[in-house]
Amino acid sequence: MSTRERNYLVGCLGASLLFGFLAYLITHKYPGWAGAGLVAGGLAFLAGLVFEPVREALKVIFREFPNPRCHLMLFGPAGNGKTQVFRCLRELPYCHGQDTTVDFETDWFDLRVGQDESQTKFRVKVADYPGQEPYVVLGDIAPKSFFGSRYSRRIDVIFIIVDLFPIRNAETMAPMADTELVELSKSEGQQLVQDRVRENLEYYNSWSLQFLFAKVWSERHKPYAVRLLINKVDLLVDAVNLGYISLPTGMRAEDYALRLYSSLIDSLNENCRAFGIQSFVCEPISVKEDNGRLRRLLGEILEKRLRRKK
Repeated sequence: MSTRERNYLVGCLGASLLFGFLAYLITHKYPGWAGAGLVAGGLAFLAGLVFEPVREALKVIFREFPNPRCHLMLFGPAGNGKTQVFRCLRELPYCHGQDTTVDFETDWFDLRVGQDESQTKFRVKVADYPGQEPYVVLGDIAPKSFFGSRYSRRIDVIFIIVDLFPIRNAETMAPMADTELVELSKSEGQQLVQDRVRENLEYYNSWSLQFLFAKVWSERHKPYAVRLLINKVDLLVDAVNLGYISLPTGMRAEDYALRLYSSLIDSLNENCRAFGIQSFVCEPISVKEDNGRLRRLLGEILEKRLRRKK
């Protein structure tokens, strides 16, 4: 056993003893807490001496415990790209035709924030879910381990996701390749994009937005950043470059996407102000050509949060 491993075990024993001592000081009515701390520390110490897997587990616990946490919520209807955003954040490759999520999926990933000399490692927990009606993710069936209890929510950042093109063929419901979507815009033009935008705006009506913010906000803890992500901007750029969709002179595809969702942007701004959330930005994105952008975006949010706390 190395000196470093022995230090982890001694730290585990010391932390447990300290826990028991503090519990005894806080309340003499429950001296059993002090005994529990002593027993837990002693058992962990002995198990770590004998069993290498226990020793390795304790090393992970003591290494990760001091790192700040962030709970990131992805919100949006089915087919908008939540699962692909979920993959990008965990540095997994883009996967066209990914099966629709059928249950809550959560995962942790590490994100280093700040300059090289003074980086802070965040432990980020992100959840993907089957995008149906808002109550599915925010109702009573939502996992409290991620969202927190009703009066003490745990959501720190919200990524609200919309897109510009449908993901499936309206007749066969089969996933369409990007080239098919661009070719479809040749015959349907801007109507294809406008119809998709209208579907998203119907999902994000005033009721669903108020429901969303009311459910993730609590007196003890409220989100500190909201981002509206407009996905599939790369397909809009391709359709414009091929002449299938025409834009006003001098207007970029990204600016056109922002104009299409201007009413949603205004509604989100209004809700953020009403619930005291100071950081809101709209970001046109492409999950297919992400190249780490979503992780950088989240890193900028967390870095600003760190500066405010100092």
